[in-house]
Amino acid sequence: YIEDVYMAFVVLANLLNTPLFSPLFRPKGWRHAYTEHYNIHRALLSQHVPQVHQHFENEGVEPDMYMLEWLITLFSRRLRLDTSGRVWDMYLTHGVSYVHKAAIGIVKLLQKQLLAAPFAKCLKILKEETANIEPEELIVASDAVRLKNTELIIMRKKEMNEGSRGYFVGEYQ
Repeated sequence: YIEDVYMAFVVLANLLNTPLFSPLFRPKGWRHAYTEHYNIHRALLSQHVPQVHQHFENEGVEPDMYMLEWLITLFSRRLRLDTSGRVWDMYLTHGVSYVHKAAIGIVKLLQKQLLAAPFAKCLKILKEETANIEPEELIVASDAVRLKNTELIIMRKKEMNEGSRGYFVGEYQ
């Protein structure tokens, strides 16, 4: 909680100026920026949850059907307050790479339900069942995701060059 109104505004302005949110304020830039996020998510799904990736392909479930809301709210609309608070903490510490790790962590935690569901039920699970995820289990599932995607490494380096807070974690191979 920030009592100083000016400082609260500065924090909000700095957050909105990060590479994850700044494309929302460009007339045509947001579509390209979020398409990159969807492509990264799709690649990470195929690496870390291949059965769900294949099931999504078969059912026609695309990342833009659920990821846009996850990205622009940093999961706060779908996760419980304590769980989304942990995701926000990790985002502010590690940057956009953690957002992708959290998204894959959520899919991993819901994998069994997703694999048994048709198209519409998959989308419902991704919107509603996320509220049942405990903070600790999401952190563990997210931390198990190792990022090897070249596009994400490039995105993270670009983010660092643009002055984002945080650091470049040497987990990329």
